Amino acid sequence: MELKLTVITVVYNNASGIERTLLSVLGQTYRNLEYIVMDGGSSDGTLDIIKRYEDRITSWISEPDKGIYDAMNKGSQIASGYYVLFMNSGDEFYNENVLQEIAQFLTLKQDLPDVVYGDTSVRNGSYATLKKVTSSPSIKNAMPFCHQSVFVKTALLKKYQFDISYRVIADREMITRMYLDRYTFAYHSTPWSVIEGIGFSNLSRGRYQSEENRMLLRINAIGKYKAWRRQLLAVFKDWVMRMAPPSLISLKRKYKI
Repeated sequence: MELKLTVITVVYNNASGIERTLLSVLGQTYRNLEYIVMDGGSSDGTLDIIKRYEDRITSWISEPDKGIYDAMNKGSQIASGYYVLFMNSGDEFYNENVLQEIAQFLTLKQDLPDVVYGDTSVRNGSYATLKKVTSSPSIKNAMPFCHQSVFVKTALLKKYQFDISYRVIADREMITRMYLDRYTFAYHSTPWSVIEGIGFSNLSRGRYQSEENRMLLRINAIGKYKAWRRQLLAVFKDWVMRMAPPSLISLKRKYKI
């Protein structure tokens, strides 16, 4: 019997990107799929696009929320698949067979993992870089993968929930709690998703580092002095990027320099 899989898309005022995501999810060859769309009360035409495909969407809700992680919590609470993956507006699957390939991979497992993850293609303008997972989850980085390329058991998402006091790394913080509680992880070494390279965590290293330090200090995975040094370096990098010309920033993203 095929596993029922759930994909959840969170969106707010992203009429330019939502259709690409909808078509990517709805175009998957895997049929035992539940698709949930959580809209934060868009007013830019996003809802018109969602309604265009509502006969193919399992469920969609449009209401105000407290941010992306709050919307993800709401979506996971109504999910009924065995696993959930979050493919948010603007992101897409690597190809139409991704879910079919993941399901086939899982059928080979004697015991289904609690978390299964894969690789991600990061798009910057006209070029893209495949971001392969090169390390296993650890206490300092329990999430060496992107949230668009991971399935988590629905029961665990309902139990753990995203801590919305983290505005940038709530996904990583939740996965860290699962890792510390010794849930099982499995890696399926194929590209799962395509995401934009310019996200909030990339634009604000200081904010990201502040939240990471808070999490790592809480679980005693880092010392206060090291956290301070990391924060100082992140703020400096933010300043350099603000001062750098756009052409240099583009080269850095393209060649990872």
